[in-house]
Amino acid sequence: MRTSLIRLTMAGAFIATLCLLALPFKAEARMGLGYFDSDNLTLEGDNVSGLYSVKKDWAQVFFGVYNTNDSLSFSIGGAYKFTVWGDQYAGLHVGPGIAMGTANDNFLFSAFGLAGFHYTIFDSVMLSLDGGPILTLVNDEVNFSLEPTGNLLGLSIHYLF
Repeated sequence: MRTSLIRLTMAGAFIATLCLLALPFKAEARMGLGYFDSDNLTLEGDNVSGLYSVKKDWAQVFFGVYNTNDSLSFSIGGAYKFTVWGDQYAGLHVGPGIAMGTANDNFLFSAFGLAGFHYTIFDSVMLSLDGGPILTLVNDEVNFSLEPTGNLLGLSIHYLF
């Protein structure tokens, strides 16, 4: 079971990386790596996150592996953040997202909407807080909530390069 989860996790990370690389690269495009708090999306917590600018909008992918209660859980997902006010360095954004994986050996799927703001510090560090409607499916149980994406108000911190 664990080896198949690890293979699925590695395949998901590879596909997410290919999706980021397939986006159009331009001189004004920025990429970043960092942290994303997703307790309310994935029921587990912290994720490694990638960020890619598309003009003034942002595409974000995230991935996490957790070892809880002697079981291996993982999550992978993404969101697109449309900047409705401001630019790619500071502004308000909205957008859709999905996440999937396992939580305590149960299948997990989340569909969510984001509303939040982003701000760049020192031209290299992007801070973002996100929240919104979250629809979570774990096996046959469906939950709907309106809250931040994580316990730290949906905090994302990325180093841009």
